[in-house]
Amino acid sequence: MTQISDTELRDFCKWYKDRNKKAIDEESVFITCMCGHFHSYPKAMKEQLKRMNVLGLITTNKGTITITIA
Repeated sequence: MTQISDTELRDFCKWYKDRNKKAIDEESVFITCMCGHFHSYPKAMKEQLKRMNVLGLITTNKGTITITIA
């Protein structure tokens, strides 16, 4: 798998938020979408989800993600 840049993660969050017209969704749905978008598998995308959280792109709470960027 190729390295996913911070910019790619930010762009994905913006795209997801605009495409689905919502900033809050189930973590499993978000990860599944990430798998398709980045052509990867769930375990790797869970790691990227943690990275998104550290970067301040999202917050997680009890299986729910909130996209925090504009």
